Amino acid sequence: MTISFMRSRSRTPLQIIGYGLYLYFLGLSFRNAAKALSLLKIIKISHVSIWHWIQNYKPKRFFHKREIKEYIIDETAIKAGSELL
Repeated sequence: MTISFMRSRSRTPLQIIGYGLYLYFLGLSFRNAAKALSLLKIIKISHVSIWHWIQNYKPKRFFHKREIKEYIIDETAIKAGSELL
């Protein structure tokens, strides 16, 4: 199997990296995704390689804080003794 499209300075083709990420995001652990790639006789990689791929290819702003623009005011009356607060 020859895949010619490779990322610069990488020994692993992007299609293999994409498939490894796909397996991980399907719910497989790093180790199981690496085993799946090995069992399919695609490529022999370690689970650490898949972890590095996650770190390199995750979106830059994966998590962002939402700004709260509205405040909710509860108008519940509380009775303290004989007085309503």
